[in-house]
Amino acid sequence: MFLVPIGRDQSVRNFPWVTAALVAACLAVQVAQRLVAPGPAALAEVDERRSRAAQLIASSLTDERDLARPIPGTGAPEVRERAIVVDDAALQRARLGELGDEPRDAVRDWDEGVDALTSRDFTQRFGFRPARGRSWNVVLSLFVHPGWLLLALNLAFLWLCGANLEERWGPLVFGAFYLASGVLAWVVYGALHKTSLEPVVGASGAVAAAMGAFLFTTASAKVRFWYLWLVPPRAGTFEAPAWVAFGVWLIQQTWSLTSDGGEGGGQYSAHLAGFGIGFVVAIGLRLAGVERRRKERENRALGQWSEDPDYLAAVELVSTRRPREALPLFEATLKKNPRHPEARLALWEAAVEAQDAERLCACASEVILALAQRRELRRVLEAYSTLELRAPGFVPTDRALGQVTRAAIELKDGALCARVAMLLVKEFPASALAPKMIWDVAVAQEQAGRRDLARQTLEQLVRRYPSDPFAQRAREKLGA
Repeated sequence: MFLVPIGRDQSVRNFPWVTAALVAACLAVQVAQRLVAPGPAALAEVDERRSRAAQLIASSLTDERDLARPIPGTGAPEVRERAIVVDDAALQRARLGELGDEPRDAVRDWDEGVDALTSRDFTQRFGFRPARGRSWNVVLSLFVHPGWLLLALNLAFLWLCGANLEERWGPLVFGAFYLASGVLAWVVYGALHKTSLEPVVGASGAVAAAMGAFLFTTASAKVRFWYLWLVPPRAGTFEAPAWVAFGVWLIQQTWSLTSDGGEGGGQYSAHLAGFGIGFVVAIGLRLAGVERRRKERENRALGQWSEDPDYLAAVELVSTRRPREALPLFEATLKKNPRHPEARLALWEAAVEAQDAERLCACASEVILALAQRRELRRVLEAYSTLELRAPGFVPTDRALGQVTRAAIELKDGALCARVAMLLVKEFPASALAPKMIWDVAVAQEQAGRRDLARQTLEQLVRRYPSDPFAQRAREKLGA
């Protein structure tokens, strides 16, 4: 199964510039790596130099004890019959000229070719090698990836977690946290593989640290994933709380580390170290008051927004029962500050009072989502009821309908949740939210004692979305 995070249920006010810069840097390095990577011709040339050096050394050795064991499949076809490689001692003798000038020049020519290839291979050039101790590669390796698939997964999780953490801590704190956590994850990996000369690259340790911090700060957040089953072929989306999704990932990484024994190419120790570092650092930053001070500064900034002259003038007009005159001023406020904390709701209320159906429809979906994010569930239902009354033919977005359904379920309004869920299915049949909404309605009906009605809802789920995971759960429940 292939999983990629594609969203979360918590938005951020500010664009995550540091997170975006890290993503851009990794992408730029990957593109550069592909542009300078040696091609087949260069690889073939170096292989030819190696074969020639091996032939000359072998022919120069007269004592059978100096010969290394044969290795099949090396060299050109005409060399394959007597293909051998020499051991390190013989290579060193050739480099020193003990076997003659021609073998020495051939080995040096081979070495130059290998060095040229290595300089163009980012993994070899910038990879972290524990056996070589401290170097800048412990930082540079965080921006190099061995392939596009690993890069895409790392950047998807980085964007998911990084944007939220940057919002909470600020760009400078998050940037320092990301780099320091990535370095510390490699240090832990190096301590467990002290003699390894194998270069390791990738941002996985730093990204795992961001995941650990995200889990501590936003454990209840719901993460939306896109999944792909290869056998049988199936794709779709689903949501899961962060503590469930990241908890499963943590178990999988721990199992992989123990089954791998800490050896091989897996960097599970760096992943687990990064996750633990991120979790602990997040605790420390909260205890140190970093989140609180950041939030206080944001609140003061939001206070400056509320003093916008257009907004104050609009509020004054509403208070004197002139809501229609206030509407353009609220819109002007939102044009200057789209994330103004109160202007959109004030625009909605003024439009309701002015009976302006066009403006009601224009901002209805965003108002419902904003109220849902603030957990004002009764106001969510009130807004939807107002919309039905004042603009009966208008349908909000699928996300807005999903929030209305959830609010109705939590407030135990069974009739409304079923009606809105069916509207979502009717108007947005391809929405990833539809199967889950039908499932939630069935669960709410069963909890309310309406088992027959719940059964009908589950049957409808199976009939409409037969290949969806929620349909499979519905079949299991119907068969129980």
